[in-house]
Amino acid sequence: MREPANFFDEIADAQIAAPVKRKLTKTEERRFKAREAEKELQDEQKLGKLYRRWRREKRDALLNGPHGSAIADLLSFMAGMTLDAAPALIERVRSAGWIRDLSADQRFDLLFLIGNGIASCRVRHGLTPFEDEIPWTQAPKAFAQIKSLMGLDGQ
Repeated sequence: MREPANFFDEIADAQIAAPVKRKLTKTEERRFKAREAEKELQDEQKLGKLYRRWRREKRDALLNGPHGSAIADLLSFMAGMTLDAAPALIERVRSAGWIRDLSADQRFDLLFLIGNGIASCRVRHGLTPFEDEIPWTQAPKAFAQIKSLMGLDGQ
């Protein structure tokens, strides 16, 4: 059995013209969409914050690990790196035997830090953060060479 409706609500509903009802409905829809958009933005901000914390924890784990001082030295080199220092960075990675002692996950984390260092250097010098080589037509760039040296190129 249907619950009896409020008499006054029924009268008000009957007396509101159809265009006004549509306008009220559209206003409610816009408010709902705005609330949903705000909630989505808050969720994205929360996820971004969690991601940055997770990245920071991974970096700290590398720096507090057995090769922390060598990693800190590499990071400090990259902080002051110039565009013409790519060969020196590649040579540092090539000569770092300790990198082979890292697990695959730790090597990926280190590669992430190296990629960020390269991108930061490029931005500091007014370039775009990333510029990949075109396979088979250009020599591999520093990041691709380092990735290969670290055994992370999938080959």
